[in-house]
Amino acid sequence: MNFIEYSVLTYSPSIISGEKINVGVLFNVPESDERLFEHTKNWRRITSFDDDLDIDFFKLYMKGIKEQVEPGLFSQTNWRDFIRDFTNEFSFSSVTRVEANDSVEELIEQTKRMYLRFDYAKNKRPSIQDQKLFIKKILKAKNISFTDESVYGVYNETVNYDLVFTQNIKSYGIKNFSFENKDMSKAIYYVRAWAQIADEMKDNMGTIIIFDSENVADKKVTAAIEILKNSGAKVLTLTESTNYFNELVRNEALAM
Repeated sequence: MNFIEYSVLTYSPSIISGEKINVGVLFNVPESDERLFEHTKNWRRITSFDDDLDIDFFKLYMKGIKEQVEPGLFSQTNWRDFIRDFTNEFSFSSVTRVEANDSVEELIEQTKRMYLRFDYAKNKRPSIQDQKLFIKKILKAKNISFTDESVYGVYNETVNYDLVFTQNIKSYGIKNFSFENKDMSKAIYYVRAWAQIADEMKDNMGTIIIFDSENVADKKVTAAIEILKNSGAKVLTLTESTNYFNELVRNEALAM
């Protein structure tokens, strides 16, 4: 079966704040011995995220990466060395390998939509269900067994995580959040409810919240994220969750 490997490029203007934004995805296609770099074209979103950024320099930087990797200057192995050199404002995520059930081209497009979602019109962005299916692909690629069955809370009530899995003896529940086009004044009650669930479940179940937000500077979204983090939940973007799953697998291997 064909597969691709990919790494997500993020931009963070401040090491102290830790805020990051996805700006590109580097693909390795072993079948055709190709490397492809797809980057954001949503320049307004980039300048909104960092109004001190020289956008012309940013565009040239993206173009430079694309020109470096796509003519075939890197082999199947040394492209990994290339991404390790990005350690400051720009950094690549750990590499993820995913099988292509249909075509490699369709999987690349699907992956782009997941990580560069705000480059697409609202009606073409992945839904929560699309994201759930994609996370299943990631977990499957890492040989992490999962289920979407409900679990029971501390009061024997039903708790509906999107996915549940066990790794290194510990159980985890994944809940996908979308803050896109939401009335945050109302959504905050849903956030508080899940913060309480995460806090109540923490002795038996680690809660992983995977979220997206179009307005990364929205104070209400920031408040919602802080509420969830204070509950003990692991609150991550999709890119961060990919790294986290890699870390869980690595830790289990070290424990053996």
